Amino acid sequence: MEKLKDDLNRSKKLSDQFAERLQQHMPDTSDSVLIVLKGHLLIEEIVTESLCLLMHNPEIYLKTNPSFHVKVCLLRALTPFIEILNLDAVLQLNKIRNKLAHHLEYPEIENLMEKYLKNIEDSRITDEHSLDFNFTDKTKPVSERLKLSISYLIGQLGLLAGIVPIMNNILNAYREDEDSKV
Repeated sequence: MEKLKDDLNRSKKLSDQFAERLQQHMPDTSDSVLIVLKGHLLIEEIVTESLCLLMHNPEIYLKTNPSFHVKVCLLRALTPFIEILNLDAVLQLNKIRNKLAHHLEYPEIENLMEKYLKNIEDSRITDEHSLDFNFTDKTKPVSERLKLSISYLIGQLGLLAGIVPIMNNILNAYREDEDSKV
């Protein structure tokens, strides 16, 4: 029981840390390029942190300098219940970031952004406590919709990062129990 309390406290600290990083680094601007670039970096931090929590020796993996796409795919492969997260949207954001980072002008960028925002809107889980915001509402500036979508993804991924140690402990306890039966 003490271990669970420690894990819950660690989970809360991680969640607070990610929220603080978002506040600290998400620019107060309508520049969509800067929003995507900064948001992508923040999301990559959480994906990396989540992967490291799943590994016994994360430093070995990190020395390989994996791409963002590889990190997301590995996270998808290693994490139970991953289907509750919209990692496709994370990969779409990565595609947008790559187009912005490698092309001075990319005529299809608005379409890519709208597809990404539609994906977020279509897949998000809503209830009476949900944010009253439509990511596809074109009466709102795209920069505002991008900021909120990135915040939404950071919230989802932050939840995952907090749950990973708890899941690991539950799985380890189950394995130990199964091993003791043999």
